[in-house]
Amino acid sequence: MSIRHPGYRWPSLTLLGLCLGYAITTVLALPHLFTLPMLGLWLALAWGFRWGAPKQARAPDRVWPWSLFP
Repeated sequence: MSIRHPGYRWPSLTLLGLCLGYAITTVLALPHLFTLPMLGLWLALAWGFRWGAPKQARAPDRVWPWSLFP
């Protein structure tokens, strides 16, 4: 199964949000309970900016990479 599978989008973003929230609460000496609101903010940003969503519905056309040009 490929990592581009859409089922991995939200669990990956949730894990990143939890890690980010934990890091922020540790550095700022806040109670670790504030990790959850930061996770919510992170997931809201991910949903708003469509992070991890496919850019297009169909597969892109086959293109030649620029590294093969020279």
